[in-house]
Amino acid sequence: MLEKVKSFIIKSLLIVKDIAYFYKLKFQYRNVINKKIKNKPKKLSKQQVSEIKNFYSKFGYRNIKTSWHDFYFSSNNFYSVEYVPEDIFHATISKRINQMRQWPSLLDKNLLGLIFKDYNQPEVVIKNVNGFYFINGRIVSESVAVEKVNNVKKKMVIKPSIESGNGQGVEPFSIHKGNTNYKDLSVKGLFSHYKRDFIIQIVVEQDLTFKSLNPSSLNTLRVLSYLNKNGVHVLSTIVRIGKEGSFTDNCSTGGIACGVNRSGELKKHGYFNDGKVTLKTDCGILLESIKIPSLKKVINQVKTMHLLIPYFQLVSWDIAIDNKGFPLLIEYNTYHQDITIHQLANGPLFGAFADEILMQGAK
Repeated sequence: MLEKVKSFIIKSLLIVKDIAYFYKLKFQYRNVINKKIKNKPKKLSKQQVSEIKNFYSKFGYRNIKTSWHDFYFSSNNFYSVEYVPEDIFHATISKRINQMRQWPSLLDKNLLGLIFKDYNQPEVVIKNVNGFYFINGRIVSESVAVEKVNNVKKKMVIKPSIESGNGQGVEPFSIHKGNTNYKDLSVKGLFSHYKRDFIIQIVVEQDLTFKSLNPSSLNTLRVLSYLNKNGVHVLSTIVRIGKEGSFTDNCSTGGIACGVNRSGELKKHGYFNDGKVTLKTDCGILLESIKIPSLKKVINQVKTMHLLIPYFQLVSWDIAIDNKGFPLLIEYNTYHQDITIHQLANGPLFGAFADEILMQGAK
């Protein structure tokens, strides 16, 4: 009897924890949109608000807030009932069609070389996994790891291997007179600063077209793919372009996102994270004048890579193009996926699969 009571209490606590997390995410993203639309004129009519609520009610979603629809419509001037509100996506849809128990362990950047060993990735100098240093799959001492990094003449980048969203902790550096050029730290000091679970790679020499968009950042394609019983489908492709002088291409740090059509041309308008529109990159390149090289290779690679992680039906891939024209896997995201940049640049997230995915997310 005592064991049954304990089991009941544990299950009840887990349910309460799950409910609390649901509301935390829901209100977190509602606060985000309240800030985004604070100074934007509202464009939705009462009729449109009613259409949105009716559309979502078909799938069992109640009390839909239409602020995200208003934000997209007022930013890109395209109205649709099928825009996916961030609060619904993160609190409900994402965790129901992507297995939470596999996250974030499978997203550890130190595992990318193992899971996707057959795919082009940045050259690794050293890995730190749970405090252990690795070179070419072998454990080495800290002193050997320090020596390895000190002997690299090329520019490097260090990044946390777990949870480095929005480019947090991603820092370029090179060795100069025994010190790195990051906060005047030695290599050993750099290791102490990052503590554990990080990776050091050689900075990627990117394709000239991508480099022209902003030379200081590694500019990448963000490809959203969806897995169902019929295979892998690409829902949306955008290019992320860094702010002039920035090392990362994240929209949260001032970069822009621009939609890519099926033949690889960039769309006319790029978008900042707050919904502002631009026709050019920060360094003056006209967006619609650019055609992305190797797009077919990228799409084909995404479709085969997704099959290696079927625990996740929706995956956001960050893919660079190297100076030889080959796709280069940087990372993938399965839970904290930024869907705002997709919907600003390309419209409603799920496209032809809207009904199917919304129905799954509502179960």
